[in-house]
Amino acid sequence: MPTAIAFYQMRPKLRLRPSILALALALTASPAIRAGETVDTLSLARCVDIALHYNPLVQSAHGGSQAGEAAYHGARANYFPQVNAAATGKAFGGDVSSTGGFSSGSGNVTGQLFTAGVAAQQLLFDFGKTPARSASAYDQWQAARTDAEGTLESVAMNVQLAFINYLLSLSVKKVDEEALNQATAHLNLSQVQLDAGRGTRFNVSQAEVVVANAKLNLIHGKNQILLGRSQLENALGRRLADSLVVLDSLAATPRDMDMRAEVNAALDHRPELVAAKLRRESVREQLRAAQGARLPDLTGTAGYGGQSSHLDSQWEKGWNVGVGLTLPLFTGGALQAGVDQARGSLQQSEAFAQSLEQAVVQEVEQDVLNLREAAERMQVASKAVASAQLALDLSEERFRQGVGQALEVIDSELGIANARIQAVQAVSDYRTGEVRLLRATGRLDLSASLR
Repeated sequence: MPTAIAFYQMRPKLRLRPSILALALALTASPAIRAGETVDTLSLARCVDIALHYNPLVQSAHGGSQAGEAAYHGARANYFPQVNAAATGKAFGGDVSSTGGFSSGSGNVTGQLFTAGVAAQQLLFDFGKTPARSASAYDQWQAARTDAEGTLESVAMNVQLAFINYLLSLSVKKVDEEALNQATAHLNLSQVQLDAGRGTRFNVSQAEVVVANAKLNLIHGKNQILLGRSQLENALGRRLADSLVVLDSLAATPRDMDMRAEVNAALDHRPELVAAKLRRESVREQLRAAQGARLPDLTGTAGYGGQSSHLDSQWEKGWNVGVGLTLPLFTGGALQAGVDQARGSLQQSEAFAQSLEQAVVQEVEQDVLNLREAAERMQVASKAVASAQLALDLSEERFRQGVGQALEVIDSELGIANARIQAVQAVSDYRTGEVRLLRATGRLDLSASLR
C-alpha cells in the first residue's frame, strides 16, 4: 500500500514557498524592537520587518498552518497499528457461573473477576480510501501554508502602502511650504512697491489672499501627516517617535511591463490561486474516498491477555490472531449521500478556482494599466513643473520691473504648486501600483526584509 506522501507525489506539483513562512515565524521569536520602545528610524524594509514581527495576522497564519499539519498526521494514523490496553475488575453474585455469565441451575455464586489484555488492529487493505483521505489532508495542509504566505504578503503590502502614503504627505507638506514661501515673497514685494508708490493696494490684497490660502493648505498638509502617521502606526503595531527619521524618499524609476508576463506570473505564484488548486485536489481525493467507501476493508487483529478470580492468584492467559473483512451492505443511503456531497463540493471548488483566476487576471491587468498611466503622468508632470517654474520666474521678473501684472505672478504661483502636487502624486501612485502589482502576481519579496 503506498504511503500518503507517495500517493501525493504521483500528482503534478504546485509551487509553494515554505521558506517565506519559516522566515516570518523566526522573526516572531526575536523582537524587532524592545517592549515599550518607539520606532525612531524607518525605511520601507524596516516597515515590513516590524509589521511581520507584531501583526497578529502572522500568528493566526501560523496557527492555521499548524492545524492543517495536525489534521494531516491524524489522517495518516490509519497506516499504523491501533493498539489498546484494557483492564477490568468486577464482583458478581446470584445465579451466575464462575465466569460471571448467567447459567441456570448453577446455584447462588458470588465472586470476583479480573481481566487484562492488549489488543491490536492493523488496516491491511481498503481499496485506496486511506491514501485518498491522507492525500486530501495533505493538500489541505499545503493550502493552509499557502494561505499563510498570502497573509504575510497582505501584511507586507498594507504596511508598505501606509509608508508610501506617509511619504506622500511629507512631500505634499514640502510643496505647501514652498508655495507659502513664494506667496509671502510676492506679498513682501507688492508691499515694497506700494510703499514706493509704484504699486497698488489691490495688488497687496491679492497677495494677502494667496498667502492665506497657502497657509490653509499647509495646515491641511500637516494634518495629513498626522493621519498618515496614525495609519502607519496601526499597520506597524508600534508607536513612532516624535523625532522619527525617514530613511527613504518618494522617488520611483518606471520600468517596462509585459501584460501577458505579469498575468502568467500571477497564475503561477499568487498564493490564493495555489491554495484554491490545492483545495480542489483535496476535494477530488475526498470524492475518491467517498466512492471507495462501498468497498470492503481488510483488517488484521491480534490480542493477548488473561483473567483471574483474584489479583494474587494464578492468571489464565491466552492470545488470538485473526483477519477480518468488512463490507457495508446497507447504510440507509449514507454512502451515496457522501459521494453526492463530495461531488457537489468538487464542482463548487472548481467553479471557485475558475472565478478566482478570472478575478486575479482582471486585478493584474488593472494594476499594469494603472502603472503605465502613473509612469506617463510622471513624465508629463515633470515637464509641467519645469514649464511652471519658468513661467513663475518670468512673471516675477516682469512684476519687479513694473511691466507685469500681479495676477500673472499669482497664476504662476498656483500653476507651480499644482504641478508639483501632481508630480508627487504621480510618483506616489506609481510606487503604490508597484506594490499592488507585486502582491497581485504573488511576487512581493519579503526575504530581504526578513533577514
